[in-house]
Amino acid sequence: MLENPPKEASFDHVDNNGDLIFIFENTPLKIHVDDTLERAIAESKKLTNVGGDNQNTVNSISKSDDSPAATTATLPISQIQALIRAGVDPEHVAKRYNVSESQVKRFSSGVETEKQYAIEQFLTVPAPKQSNMRTISDLIERTLAKAHIGMETVKWRATRRGLEPWLITAEFNTATRTIKAEWTWNMHDNSITCANPSSRLLLGEEVMNNDSSSKKITVWRSL
Repeated sequence: MLENPPKEASFDHVDNNGDLIFIFENTPLKIHVDDTLERAIAESKKLTNVGGDNQNTVNSISKSDDSPAATTATLPISQIQALIRAGVDPEHVAKRYNVSESQVKRFSSGVETEKQYAIEQFLTVPAPKQSNMRTISDLIERTLAKAHIGMETVKWRATRRGLEPWLITAEFNTATRTIKAEWTWNMHDNSITCANPSSRLLLGEEVMNNDSSSKKITVWRSL
């Protein structure tokens, strides 16, 4: 328990990275919106019994800024970020909340950084010992090389719904079709789960004919 009562900071604005800026005694304080903060806000709502429409929002100038009577709209930043994190297109989110697409992208820029970080961390997970490769990236690159496909041609994507593990997707073209491999990556224990046969093939594993493309097939954890 704190010996002295906490001092009060006032909310000022949301910066270009989607972080919350508070002011305390003329000093700006930056708070990154992450899962921990969102859980805390949810708990605060329960304790204060305040509706979600009035919390975790900022005032934003509407798209009709050219008008002298420009109105303001209340934007639920965490909800916008959650939708972008889950893979919803910014244009769709903008239409849903009746704001400009540029505003959505500005508020969710931090989320895009999260996605890129998730992909990078997934690729650096240690490969299974039996593969004799150092990382998942090395293992996938070796498999692609056998098919004369460059690692640089792969399109990577990361999405996450709520507190679920990240869904990592790799998409690339062969001579005849487009391949899409999917894994789930748990950032807490660094475990990887193959989510379809293509993901197993990229890791050099055998795939039986009766494997379901939606079945989670194999799991391992890095040490």
